[in-house]
Amino acid sequence: MVLLASASALYFLTICILPQENGQNVPRAILEIDSALQDTAETNFLLKFKVLTEARVVAVVNASNSFQLDKMLDKIRSLSSVEITSEPLMDCETFARSLEISMELSKQAGKPLQRQNLFWVDINIEYTGKTTQEFLQLWKRDLEFVMGAKNQGALAIEAFKVLAQRKVKTFVSFPLPDMEHTIEFGTPMYQENGNNVRMVCKRIEFLDDYVSKIKNESKQA
Repeated sequence: MVLLASASALYFLTICILPQENGQNVPRAILEIDSALQDTAETNFLLKFKVLTEARVVAVVNASNSFQLDKMLDKIRSLSSVEITSEPLMDCETFARSLEISMELSKQAGKPLQRQNLFWVDINIEYTGKTTQEFLQLWKRDLEFVMGAKNQGALAIEAFKVLAQRKVKTFVSFPLPDMEHTIEFGTPMYQENGNNVRMVCKRIEFLDDYVSKIKNESKQA
């Protein structure tokens, strides 16, 4: 029997800290989660965030061995009362190339996420009133618009498509808090298909920044 090497796969992880009858020490749980979510030879965490005002951590991980990722998540479950869900992802650059967007446009790195005015936006897209071909052409133009803005430094964004769904997870930072509406409503997808687009927006913070605040507060206590 030939054992094939596991291909790496992207996952979006949601870790919700559950309430307990006697209360839950959320800062301690956050520290335990952060300690467990560390890069290894088989797992590379691309992004890790604390959802502000919620007892929730989200992360994007590239895993070459899903069994080892499971072991890592089981360790978190053994330390804290949590609920963990995952969704398989495709990075938007790969998706863009599947829509025949130019390699030059899809390969450019663009501006990194900033630490201020940082948001996680879940986007669900339907296309009632359009043919599949019309919708895919619109999605192509929308990605070209977003990637162009990113490559020019006008937009700091990381985006991932959920596999087998018309759902996109984006992480974006804005120079000013009110700029999100300007960019959001200016995209081709929203202008031409806005009645079929649903968004859920959460303010987030890089997990390492949030953990630093917990540790600094503990030192001062």
